[in-house]
Amino acid sequence: MQAIKAIGYILKNTAAVTAIAGQRIYHAAAPQNVAFPYVVINTVSVNPYDTKSGAADLDQVRLQIDSFDKDNSVAASLDAAIRNAIDRYPHGTVNGVLLDGVQFITTADFVEPDINNDGAGIILHFTSDYYVRVKYV
Repeated sequence: MQAIKAIGYILKNTAAVTAIAGQRIYHAAAPQNVAFPYVVINTVSVNPYDTKSGAADLDQVRLQIDSFDKDNSVAASLDAAIRNAIDRYPHGTVNGVLLDGVQFITTADFVEPDINNDGAGIILHFTSDYYVRVKYV
């Protein structure tokens, strides 16, 4: 949850991202019938690093960040803006969370039916994964 707290804050405060999605950046799931475009952030896994004796003081968190829109170029632009905002983000404290690095892993895109429109329309969906290292002092 700490990684999402930091990454969500970065995205909501990056002009290139908010110019496309506004503040429609959600954890776990977007509200039903939310306006497009929007972003959803989920934790895929958390791997602790044993960097000292006792409890790990560093977690490597794998985040999945999904960008949605009805227009492929908008969804692609949103995904690119997110990557530009967080890939290789500098180390430091963001929204009370000590980040020790962010690394882009992979991306994919696909089409899905718009269930809010009885499946009549389509939604373009880009999904990108990142490693976010969270340090605990």
